[in-house]
Amino acid sequence: MEAGQMEYYDLSIRVQDGQILASSNQGDPHGILNLDKREIDLALELIEKDAGDERLHKKVGSALYNALFDRSISAHLAAIKASADRDGCGVRLRLTFDNPEVAAIPWEFLFDDSTNTFLANDPMTALSRYIDVPLRKQDIKPARLPIKMLLVMSSPKNLPALDYAGEERLIREALRDIPAKSRSMC
Repeated sequence: MEAGQMEYYDLSIRVQDGQILASSNQGDPHGILNLDKREIDLALELIEKDAGDERLHKKVGSALYNALFDRSISAHLAAIKASADRDGCGVRLRLTFDNPEVAAIPWEFLFDDSTNTFLANDPMTALSRYIDVPLRKQDIKPARLPIKMLLVMSSPKNLPALDYAGEERLIREALRDIPAKSRSMC
């Protein structure tokens, strides 16, 4: 592992047809999405009108957390966090939704009451969300050469310094099977 790079324990959560399927190297708990969309929508409207009310942010975040993390999935996340803390790692939380309306909810508000933490603000948690968009084989078109790529790296001052050279090396390694004439990195 390069200096400045963090290793992660992964927890993937897929919400499909109201079912929650969690998966990690520590197990695969499941649950049911318990979301009152009307309550969330109303709270989000209030947040848009007054973005500075932390209590409202926590209330929405807590409702989202409780909708997604029932007792077994919450305990699973706690166990993964404990293992990650013990090993000096972070937790990568990947949320995948089959319903675009549910995916559009700002899951970055997830708030864990037990730790008084917004998951997206936790420096030891990487949170990302996806919409499950199944593509048929004919929908995937080969890339035109040359492939053009813009790479932007950020290294906030309040976090460990980013290893720019190491990140570039990893990207170059990932692209090494592409013919040299088709790629150009400055």
